[in-house]
Amino acid sequence: MSEHAEFMTKYKEYMTRHTAREVALAMLFQLDVGKNNPAMTERTLEESGLTPELAAFASELAFKAFEIKDELDAKIEKYLAHDWSTSRLAYVDKEILRMALTEFYYYDAIPIPVSIDEAIELAKTFAGAEAPAFINGVLDKLVKTEKLDMKNREDGAAK
Repeated sequence: MSEHAEFMTKYKEYMTRHTAREVALAMLFQLDVGKNNPAMTERTLEESGLTPELAAFASELAFKAFEIKDELDAKIEKYLAHDWSTSRLAYVDKEILRMALTEFYYYDAIPIPVSIDEAIELAKTFAGAEAPAFINGVLDKLVKTEKLDMKNREDGAAK
């Protein structure tokens, strides 16, 4: 095996859902903010080097969040300060929140605390200094107010 092939094999072993979420965030940003067509967004996925399983996860997450963004924004707005709306949020913060909520409601196999932690990590990497605390606060308030089950996802709100 060549040195490059060996490196790529090890690299793919280290890829995780976190990496897939980073790609999903880029795709969602392209769809929503960049107004790119889905074919252009798929190119980002192809160039990511994700394994087929992780690529499927990233694609499904990005396209689902984009498809239901109005529904997600309505939920998010309930947990913002009374004089705020999602139109006032930084684009990346809004996309991270949308992805987390998509996981909450449509991915039973992902525990809610994992989705929250991943959203915070994405914010630390891609958003402003205040974003991780802000995103954590919005998600925590939503989970507590809507009484989402933090442990047993089979009884959770995901449908």
